[in-house]
Amino acid sequence: MLSTIIKYVSFYIFLRIVPDFYNFFISKLKNKIVWNKVKGKWIIITGATDGIGKELALNAAKRKYNIIIMGRSSSKLDEVYSLIIKENVKCKKIICDFSKECITSFINDSIEIGMLINNVGCVGEHPKLFGEESSVSEMINVNIYNTFLLTQKVLISMMNRKNGVILNIGSFTGDMPCPVLSVYSSTKAMIRSWSESLHYEMRPYNVHVECINTGYVATKMSKIKKPSFFVPSAKTYADSVLNSFGNSSVSITYFPHLLMYSVIKILPRTFLGIITFFSLSRTRNMAIEKKKIE
Repeated sequence: MLSTIIKYVSFYIFLRIVPDFYNFFISKLKNKIVWNKVKGKWIIITGATDGIGKELALNAAKRKYNIIIMGRSSSKLDEVYSLIIKENVKCKKIICDFSKECITSFINDSIEIGMLINNVGCVGEHPKLFGEESSVSEMINVNIYNTFLLTQKVLISMMNRKNGVILNIGSFTGDMPCPVLSVYSSTKAMIRSWSESLHYEMRPYNVHVECINTGYVATKMSKIKKPSFFVPSAKTYADSVLNSFGNSSVSITYFPHLLMYSVIKILPRTFLGIITFFSLSRTRNMAIEKKKIE
């Protein structure tokens, strides 16, 4: 009896995690093929002033692609711009605060956009109970509404040319219960669902759409300062993203994140919800105490 249970559990675990590992390695093999689709075209990167977005832009520039960087800080855009043009590629800066607007006027027939990387994101001040969250509209505007508007405009151009790639930076939080981070995690769940739908919707137009499922990365947004094996630097993570996309609708491009995600998929959602609640509640309480001291 016990051996039968072990066999069934092992088979269940196998079915849950093997497809993700298969996709991880196949994506690496297909990656160059997808890059060749957009050769000589422009790449748009949102949220490119810091962290992952900045490193994605610099990595793409080193591959000799022309870059359009979008962000709300003019001075930070100037800094990234100066680093990009050192790679002898063209670069355009678009100052845009996604919490307030989405600028699409620069998208026209004179610029052939090969890839859009929707990296911009807003997570709020710190983990909060839903009733306390004051950044609901800001998170929805940044993570969903204006990201959708920009993508729609770019997609029309890609559909007409029957060529293009769209990468949406997602989050593990969108795949599991995230109490005390409910608004942010819900926006990421929507990004994943939207990406999966678009992946199949755009196939007849030769446009590849993919959600990059992301764990913790050492950035200002995550408030993690020191990189580790499971928490890469923004540069390390950006390298993994651009070297490992191209096969499916959703993928995990950083191998240690894949190991973490395998555990998340195996554990019961009730258990995940309880553990996450206590973990994020602790972070919330620490943030509240810190504000009192300040």
